[in-house]
Amino acid sequence: MRIAFFGHDASDAMLARRIAGMKALGHDVTAFTMRRDEDRERGWKNVDLGRTYDAKLMHRALSIRRGIRQCRDHPRLSGMDLYWARNLDMLAIAVAARRDAGSHAPLVYETLDIHGALTAKGPKGWLFRRAEKRLLEFTRLIVVSSPAFVTVAPASFTNAPPPDVSESPPPDPTCSSDAAFSNRAPPPRYTF
Repeated sequence: MRIAFFGHDASDAMLARRIAGMKALGHDVTAFTMRRDEDRERGWKNVDLGRTYDAKLMHRALSIRRGIRQCRDHPRLSGMDLYWARNLDMLAIAVAARRDAGSHAPLVYETLDIHGALTAKGPKGWLFRRAEKRLLEFTRLIVVSSPAFVTVAPASFTNAPPPDVSESPPPDPTCSSDAAFSNRAPPPRYTF
């Protein structure tokens, strides 16, 4: 399976593990990632979408726009079997990239947290929830980082596909974080 993987930070360890897990299952993964460090070799096929910074919402909005332009008609998006977007901003880029490629391949949205803007009251919160609701209309599957996420999900999830997969097992208080990761089961197989 050819997977277009859209990630928010190429230096994020969990993002690297997700890509490695997909490759270990035999998938051909091309990542389209932003980064918060210097541009460098990542150990996978990567299209650099530029640098972003924490807590700079306006800069992030411009980065999304730039990412959409960079993906428009990108030759590596041709013939993808699956689009995978990690975080809401990357979902916006993936939706546009999929549309621009003329693809009908399934789109998976992996949500890692609920951004404060999604729960804000007033026009800003309404705008973010509306955008998320619209983007969710294009998804086939939602992957959540915790089963508890489903109980506190934003209202925009009401018309979305049900979350089917949870990435993280319950924490084992007797293990260090490194030992807990090494004792985890292999990544689940995703079937569409």
